[in-house]
Amino acid sequence: MIIQSNTLFIDCTVEDVLEFLSHPSNVERLLPEKRVSEFKSDEQSCEFKVQGGIVISLLYKGKNDGGILYTSGTKAPFPFTLQITVKSIERGVEGYLLFNGEAPAMVAMLAKNPLTALFNDMGQNLKRHLEQQG
Repeated sequence: MIIQSNTLFIDCTVEDVLEFLSHPSNVERLLPEKRVSEFKSDEQSCEFKVQGGIVISLLYKGKNDGGILYTSGTKAPFPFTLQITVKSIERGVEGYLLFNGEAPAMVAMLAKNPLTALFNDMGQNLKRHLEQQG
């Protein structure tokens, strides 16, 4: 199951995005408050519960010029990667979230719309947060 968020345009630098996203604790600021609970983080990972009681755990794998990579943690319901891809443009940064999960067909069918909405919300919250910082 592959899900790509809407493309974002953020008035900041690629370095700002990479620095912010390289700290798993900052993921909490991207999540929609009404749809997640029980957020926990440390230096290399974070986890939270989404509506329906599913625990999502993310492991920070690193950053490069093109973005940030997170993978599924031990409590994830199925293996996945979450790549936040960014590139510098004339007036800021262009980017998107790309989710690639190995979900069973039935789970993928049920999860695709809620996950798409979640990733689009996370992107908008990233934009809002970074532009307020600048």
